Amino acid sequence: MKGLLDFLASKFDILLEVTKSLICGGVSTLVDLLVLTGLVELVDLNSHLAILLGFLSGMAVNYVLNILIVYRHSPVDCHVKAVKQFFIISIFTILIGMGLIYLLTDLVGLHYFLAKVMVTLVVFFLSFVLRKKFIFNNQ
Repeated sequence: MKGLLDFLASKFDILLEVTKSLICGGVSTLVDLLVLTGLVELVDLNSHLAILLGFLSGMAVNYVLNILIVYRHSPVDCHVKAVKQFFIISIFTILIGMGLIYLLTDLVGLHYFLAKVMVTLVVFFLSFVLRKKFIFNNQ
């Protein structure tokens, strides 16, 4: 019986972590999309550059929210290391995201906003897995 309870508790912990991550990801995605839309529609900036700047804005918000909400029990002394790892994972996902957006907008012909939303879903799950494995793996 204890084994079953431990199993269920571990599954609940993972579900709670994913839910918190989805909420944080939703907030940072909102920041990302607002920056993107504002830069393209109001400033008339190139959509690819605006996507990059929006992604960077969302990334900064996402890091802070992940530390404060999702992985709030992380040791304080590992934050410098975690920032470096978060930055490396973010650069990796930016490159993948920008490549996918290029494919979807320039080669397939999708609207930049639709392409961004589609790619955001892929990048969210990739980022979650990579952060869990390499940054917050002691949780």
